[in-house]
Amino acid sequence: MKYTNTNYILLGLLIGKVTGRPAADEITWRIIVPLGLFDTYFPTPGDNGLRPVFADGYELVNGRRTDVTDFNASAASTAGALISTNEDTSAFITALLDGRIVPRPLLDQMMETVPMPGGDGLLDYGLGLEKVSLPCGVTAWGHGGDIDGYHSFMAKTFGGPAISMTFTQSPDASSPATDPRGDVMSALFCPP
Repeated sequence: MKYTNTNYILLGLLIGKVTGRPAADEITWRIIVPLGLFDTYFPTPGDNGLRPVFADGYELVNGRRTDVTDFNASAASTAGALISTNEDTSAFITALLDGRIVPRPLLDQMMETVPMPGGDGLLDYGLGLEKVSLPCGVTAWGHGGDIDGYHSFMAKTFGGPAISMTFTQSPDASSPATDPRGDVMSALFCPP
């Protein structure tokens, strides 16, 4: 198994073929609306920028901090076009792990993992879920996303709190050990 955005695009096409409706519509009506994720949406093709509730995103371009918010997120299709807030993604991961999105046998399949290349033993990848093995021995489950100007991760432990974070400029993600997302999760999930 290897993580690839292509698999998510193919899954979106498969959803459309099986249901006869675009994947964005199916996801909206089957997950987003029932969970009340009112700040989560798929942009329409050609819809540049973000709705007002969202922060601007920045990247270093030619050594200068540059606003990269004005982009067409729909180009990422089902591999990353979904736009959401930290509050909504925390609600989503909570619903998923609480069994309100897929039945437990399917969640168990999602949690069958393999080591993630470059994960330094901290990250394993399953079917849409990442297993995060924190240094204190706690295991959290979640998923991240990276697109210019927005670098996020949502995670939750079973029976514990959920967290979702977004950095609006690239963190040093050269290694999960130096990415600040791991430090944030450790601060929440690992007792002092």
